[in-house]
Amino acid sequence: MSGRKWRDMLMVVLLVVLAIGVLRRPRGRVHAQAATTNTVPGKGKTSAAPLGLLGFYLNTGFSLQPDSRFAYTNQSKMLTTDTAHSMWSLINLTARNHFQWYQSDDLGKTWKKVSKNGTKSDLLVTPEQIGVVHYQASFQYYTLTSAFMPTYYSNVVSVTTLSDPIEAAYLAVTSDNDYLYNNQSVAATTYVHGTPTPENATGDITWTSSDPDLATVDAKTGKVTANVKAVAGKVTITGTLKNYATADVAASVTVTVGGGLADQTVDEHQPATFHVMGSGQQPPDSVTWHKVVGNQDTVVATNRELTYTTPATTMADNGAKYYAVVTVTVTDDKDKPQTQTLTTNQAQLTVNPDTAPQVQILSQLKNKTALAVHAQETQDVDGQATSQSTQLNGPGGPTTAQPAAEADTDHSLVNVVKGDVCQITGSLVDANVYSAMTSGDLSFQLPSSATDVTAKIDGEVVTGLYHKTTGSETTWTIGGIDFETAIFGYGYEITFTSQTTTNMPYTTRVQLTGEDATNQPLGTFAGPDLNLNFTDGQIDATANPLTFGTLDGTSLGKDVGSQMVHGGNLLDVTDNRRHREQTAIQLQQTTPFQLADRTLDASLSYDSGSSWGPTPLSAVSQTILNVGEGIAIQAIGNHGEHLNLRLGYAGIHPGHYTSTLTWTFATAPGV
Repeated sequence: MSGRKWRDMLMVVLLVVLAIGVLRRPRGRVHAQAATTNTVPGKGKTSAAPLGLLGFYLNTGFSLQPDSRFAYTNQSKMLTTDTAHSMWSLINLTARNHFQWYQSDDLGKTWKKVSKNGTKSDLLVTPEQIGVVHYQASFQYYTLTSAFMPTYYSNVVSVTTLSDPIEAAYLAVTSDNDYLYNNQSVAATTYVHGTPTPENATGDITWTSSDPDLATVDAKTGKVTANVKAVAGKVTITGTLKNYATADVAASVTVTVGGGLADQTVDEHQPATFHVMGSGQQPPDSVTWHKVVGNQDTVVATNRELTYTTPATTMADNGAKYYAVVTVTVTDDKDKPQTQTLTTNQAQLTVNPDTAPQVQILSQLKNKTALAVHAQETQDVDGQATSQSTQLNGPGGPTTAQPAAEADTDHSLVNVVKGDVCQITGSLVDANVYSAMTSGDLSFQLPSSATDVTAKIDGEVVTGLYHKTTGSETTWTIGGIDFETAIFGYGYEITFTSQTTTNMPYTTRVQLTGEDATNQPLGTFAGPDLNLNFTDGQIDATANPLTFGTLDGTSLGKDVGSQMVHGGNLLDVTDNRRHREQTAIQLQQTTPFQLADRTLDASLSYDSGSSWGPTPLSAVSQTILNVGEGIAIQAIGNHGEHLNLRLGYAGIHPGHYTSTLTWTFATAPGV
């Protein structure tokens, strides 16, 4: 073999080794079909990427960098680029891009202009021999002259030429931005990229859009352009890599096209969150959030946040619309600050009503019998109402009035005796107009001894009143009350006659158990507690023990006041009478002070604490207080009433002496 042939063979081997070395070299960002070569110095320094805001560019630069490619001999490859310009610079309709491609065959040591098609944004390369060639693009943006205009340089990329095609087994597709705006004066764009497996596959990718009305895609570059007619939706961008001999491989990515905000639906009382969609490297200077109701536009927040959360919603918010105005400032190509404003679409808020019932039950108590007695007692013979005197008569004249007895209230009856006719009246309403409650059962509890129990709803007697007794209590129920058509609710009336003869506090309440249209329970709702104090109708009195302490010779001939042993009053009284006749309260010293068979020389008197002076006590009952007709008897002792003990001068034998007192209530008329 000749020396020249050996040299040619050696060159082929070296080229193959070089190609393999390129294939195995670690790669950086992968778009399309190969890694960008960043280690080879370019014709110029790679320019910074332009800043983006929500799918739009704010300054000038390469928005699409060329990608390194793998090819086989005589296969054409397109190196593609695209440029970005601020939305202000696009106003200049006469300026345009001026491109120039450069290539290097010696790993960036020397660069020369590409003469054929080298002044376009895309460069078509058809390699004729195995090897690696590096490329870099540049551009200037001007109208007439390039003087003083900056030059922008792309990444340095390579075209690696192999001897044979490499088939792709798989394709992965990504998008620089998955959200594009459709409501701005300048169409929003992004780029899709495909990465094959293996990475050195030599096939070309063709791009298609599932809905060009939403967004189109450049079949070669993968540039996706959204519509500017406010058509919103999701578009699928598919990349198909054509293999040389085997079946093609394809993959897709979804891009959403819209006005920046999505409609929101929340349940009543929950907040709603709106988020400005789209990615961007430049944070906004300000974001102003607006709420629109009818023709009224209100600013609800001003900050730098691309997310706004409403307060807890009500049905008044249903149908309201929200939008955001995003403002950002960047420096243009002439180092001048420029402000760009983006206004989103108006997104609608839908509020699902809270269907939970809002039942309100009002209740009040009346003792009809007690009211009738009171009315009768306060009428004179001429039928004119007169007020009852609250004065009490003592032995020597009128005393200071005692406090009035506790009175009935709307929620409490203080003295219910056997035979009293009591009544519970009130109203029930479901205040939620969106309530799911269509019917309900009204229930209440009474002592099982109660008789003549009746109920009315809106004045109509209830015929379906049923009851269930458990122990000493009975639950009464009015079933099937209609709430589907009841706008203003219902009034109710419950009447019963008490047969309770013992002193007993009792609490009841009116309750409503609701159901929806499918008979599912919606909970039980209760009105206020109603307290009934059942009594025996008598005077209940308790005399409490008292003491005079330890006495000695210094106490002779002096009045010593009584002290209560366990606290309380001389006489605790509860007057449960319905018909309160004039009553005399009498006190007698039934036995003298005694110790075994010894009797103490001492006298006892009742002191009312008034100027009348004390009343001497003896074995004969003494009237200490007269209580007028219709007046409740009160406890004795809580207004300073007490007993006085006076020791005589006779000989005293030390010891513990006791005496018995008897209290008597005389209710005969005229006492």
